[in-house]
Amino acid sequence: MIYFDNSATTQPFTEVADAMRTFMIEDFYNPSSLYAPSVAVKRSIQRVREQVAKDLHVQKDEVYFTSCGTESNVTAILGVMQRTHGKGHLVTGLAEHASIWETSNRLAQQGCAVDSLATDTNGCVRPEDLERVMRPNTTMVCLMQVNNETGAVNDIETLCQIAKRIAPQCVFLCDGVQAFPKYAMPSGVDLYSFSGHKFHAPRGVGVLMARKHVKLPALLTGGGQEDGMRSGTENAPAIIGLGIALQRYLQNHDVYIRRMQEVKDTLWEGLQEIPGVHRNGGADGAPHILSVSFANVQAETLLHALEEQQIYVGTGSACSSHKRGGNRILKAMGVSPQFAPGTIRFSFSCMNTKEEAEQVAHEVQRLVPRIRRFTKR
Repeated sequence: MIYFDNSATTQPFTEVADAMRTFMIEDFYNPSSLYAPSVAVKRSIQRVREQVAKDLHVQKDEVYFTSCGTESNVTAILGVMQRTHGKGHLVTGLAEHASIWETSNRLAQQGCAVDSLATDTNGCVRPEDLERVMRPNTTMVCLMQVNNETGAVNDIETLCQIAKRIAPQCVFLCDGVQAFPKYAMPSGVDLYSFSGHKFHAPRGVGVLMARKHVKLPALLTGGGQEDGMRSGTENAPAIIGLGIALQRYLQNHDVYIRRMQEVKDTLWEGLQEIPGVHRNGGADGAPHILSVSFANVQAETLLHALEEQQIYVGTGSACSSHKRGGNRILKAMGVSPQFAPGTIRFSFSCMNTKEEAEQVAHEVQRLVPRIRRFTKR
């Protein structure tokens, strides 16, 4: 089996699963209870919070645990924008993750002014486009660091500087779900989101970094956990798993990045031998994502043909894989209708190898001509 869909989710590290089992079977106590075993669990969670804060170069009371990147993004956007009572100005992008795209659309329907930026042909937001739509009273800017479908990398620090120069009071949210910890959190941002299951932690845990000057109202009220910002009993096993995965990832960061880049380069070298192939996102994209479009091929057909060979890939964001309609991210990039329907996202982790890339390239070389012949009949 070859798993090249790591942007959808990653396999947890073995030590992550082992630690989580301990916190489910032995140290299962509610962190909010007052007896000693519960207090010990609470302290374990706090140590992970301190670790995350250190890795982000922020203070520990600026780190909040959530259930996922989507929750982090929606909490941030609704928390900031609801203060404007429907009269704020939000700037985002046409290529953003669905959690930001759909939330911004909902706000637009409620009367907020929303500007959505297109991208260049590599999938990146152009600084001049952001400068054009910014207003002195802009409330919020929401832009992703690494695109979840194409791997395009935005220059967030430059974009943030532009936003703050024109609207010093605006709040800048950076979606780092596909970026962290492969990339560091960009300087200058007010809010930053990431998700554990993208780097070998479990599903069910995410992080929202919120600077102290950003006052976010609680969307989940109740017991007052997470300093009152997110009530609900903490998911201690998942939080502990996130801490262990993050520690291992950062300790081996450079090795993992080189490994993924080698896998990506090897795969693309092989795929280029296929006529009618187009690379999305440019050569400078993230090391773990390769978006490729094949002319006169339906992506789902190729996906299932590869599945028969026990090769697992994606056709885009797993969060949107069941939605009908054209791919808005490829449209924003200007990808030709000839190529867009045949788009496959290959995404890699530190567990993948160059040999796997060579095997996948060979299988795609074999399958694409067959699919094209079948399609022409």
